Amino acid sequence: MPRTCSLIPLKANEAYANTSYSDIPDIIQLTPYVENAVAYIAGYVAKTLLKRLDCSTCAAALTQQNTDHTDNVYHLTETKNRGGLTTPSQSTVAVCSEAEKCFRRMKAVQPPSCEKFADTVMLCTTEDVMSRQKPIFAELHDHMFDTEPENNHIIHLVKAVAQEYTRIRLYHWGKEYTSSISESKIRKNLSKLILFKHQ
Repeated sequence: MPRTCSLIPLKANEAYANTSYSDIPDIIQLTPYVENAVAYIAGYVAKTLLKRLDCSTCAAALTQQNTDHTDNVYHLTETKNRGGLTTPSQSTVAVCSEAEKCFRRMKAVQPPSCEKFADTVMLCTTEDVMSRQKPIFAELHDHMFDTEPENNHIIHLVKAVAQEYTRIRLYHWGKEYTSSISESKIRKNLSKLILFKHQ
């Protein structure tokens, strides 16, 4: 009996289907600093999905034991790692990098607070990743034939990674937006005088 990996439904979002976001030119070039931050977040994404995945083969593809020291995207992860961090695989980092690019492209078109923004970014990321010449999650190529066509584990995994990364980015954007529209708090700078300001 085929194994299932039903984290996210395969149905396309109507808002995405009716909008040609994928036609927007990809002018985003991630800096080495951003690439390291994305790889660091990708480790948390992998750690979160490991708790929800039922397929052990797909779960193994999310992480890797040893990092390639010639790849600078793992520098931040190696610096902060004291033995408890999850090291994401190169494919996981690649999906998160594409999700970051799509997030920035979509944010330039519409605010992240609009309806179904996360679904649009997730589907746009999936389309960009699956259309790459270099295959994603190459170790799952043979495993893909163990499942039904409607339950492609590679597509499910890419969608799950993109969705989780987008959720984290939306949370960060929300914190920044709330901070920008709220009054500055003096508690951080004048902690001894807050009683006089009733804060």
